[in-house]
Amino acid sequence: MHHLNPNLIIHLSIFTHQCGAFLGIDPHFDLFRHLFIVRPQLSTKKIAEIGGAEVLLCPEMEEKYLYYHPTTLKAEWKSVWFYVGNYPPALPECIPGPPKVCSNWSEAGPGGVQINKLLDDIDVLKDCGVIGGSIVYSWMNRQVQPLQK
Repeated sequence: MHHLNPNLIIHLSIFTHQCGAFLGIDPHFDLFRHLFIVRPQLSTKKIAEIGGAEVLLCPEMEEKYLYYHPTTLKAEWKSVWFYVGNYPPALPECIPGPPKVCSNWSEAGPGGVQINKLLDDIDVLKDCGVIGGSIVYSWMNRQVQPLQK
């Protein structure tokens, strides 16, 4: 079994939906790297074996991104993880122990003209009244609700 933090799933789902439904592009890895960082859990010196890292929006990107602030749970968040079977084609076997910290976890992505253009496109969406909640609503309406039905 692989353990997936719900906030990671929400970030990835919202980001990919924003790219496809609002920007009209496939998910853009360099844009993701420009907007998000990976932070070790508990700390760089003592990483937790389960929940070893989390994906966070770079603080300086909050004004540039259509960010959705997930509600916080009063219960310990590790108790509400999703469990996903490792069905064929299988993911690689889990390596015992916590993840090894990589220096590029906290580095901004490459940026450049293309990233600046996408950030400008996000600004246009914001000017039209699109907010993070709009992305979540659209994602839930188009992806989750049909699955639930």
